[in-house]
Amino acid sequence: MQDFTAFVGAMYAYPGIEEAIRWTRDCVAVDELHGINQGNVICEFLDANGDVFVNANHEIHTVWSISWDGYNPYHNCAAGKTASVGSLAMGCISLPPSICYKLENMYLGSIVPGPKQPSLDGLNPFLAPLVDVLNHSYHCGTWYSKTYEHPEGRHSHKAVVVAIADLPGS
Repeated sequence: MQDFTAFVGAMYAYPGIEEAIRWTRDCVAVDELHGINQGNVICEFLDANGDVFVNANHEIHTVWSISWDGYNPYHNCAAGKTASVGSLAMGCISLPPSICYKLENMYLGSIVPGPKQPSLDGLNPFLAPLVDVLNHSYHCGTWYSKTYEHPEGRHSHKAVVVAIADLPGS
């Protein structure tokens, strides 16, 4: 598993990322619905203290989507070899839609080997380490010794609020 905490720390070091997170948060106040961040699920999602998660000004609070999907590495040939390899990935939906799913902002948690899709509980060994990290990140947060805007360091909390998957993935 790629280290999620280190991935997010590197992302926070990019110029403009913290500004983009604030911009997305501030767009929630707009009356017209333009994106997922304006939906009730995210606008009313609470942190571990019972406060609205995205309303943190002194810390970085980011909302993430998680996705698992299987694909055929031999392409989708009707009469060819078939196999299934899966990917477990996360996108930071606290970023504007224009950069949310750019490769540098996507966390690739793990590749689930084939040759067949895992059983119903077959993803658990791949998910368990990530769930532990995310649980700590939501409840306790993470101290980053440096971000682009805060060279003295900054505290951050992360939460997975959205799951994106097909029926077998969910």
